[in-house]
Amino acid sequence: MTYVSKKRKKPHQLVLWDILKARTDIESTDMQSYLRIEKGYEGECLFDQRLKQLPEQFLILNDLHFITYSQATLQIDSLVITGNDILLFEVKHYEGDFYIENDHWYAFDEQKITNPLHQLKRSESLLSKMLRNEQFPFHVKPYLVFTHPEFAIVSRS
Repeated sequence: MTYVSKKRKKPHQLVLWDILKARTDIESTDMQSYLRIEKGYEGECLFDQRLKQLPEQFLILNDLHFITYSQATLQIDSLVITGNDILLFEVKHYEGDFYIENDHWYAFDEQKITNPLHQLKRSESLLSKMLRNEQFPFHVKPYLVFTHPEFAIVSRS
C-alpha cells in the first residue's frame, strides 16, 4: 500500500455550508457555490483513491496550503514525491463538454471558466521557487487531471 502522509480533510468552507444547509434554505446563487465546492472535493477524493495504487516508495501529500516568501498563497491538491521529482497535481471534476478558444476555456453554454492551466502554471512556479529558496533539489512536474467520467474537451464547430 502507498504511504499517504497527509490525508485530505473536508474543506472548512464545505463543512460550514453543510451546517447552514441543514438549518435553512440556501439561495440558488449560494447553492451553486456550495455545489461547486462539493463537486471539487468529490473529484479530489476520487483522485486520492487512484493515487493509492502507486508503489510504496512514493510519498503522497494532499490538500496543502502555503504562504510563500512573497506572501502569495499556494494551494496544492496533491503532491507525489518520487526519487528526484515532485509530481504536482491540479485536480478538476468538471462535467460536460468544454472547448478552448484563444487560451480561454468555455462550457458549451458559453459560460467562460478560469483556465485551469493558468492555475497549474502558477502553482508550479510558486512551488519551484519555494523549493529553490529552501535548497531542495527536486524537479517539479505539473499535471492537470480531470476526474469526472463525463468530461470532454471538444471542437466548437
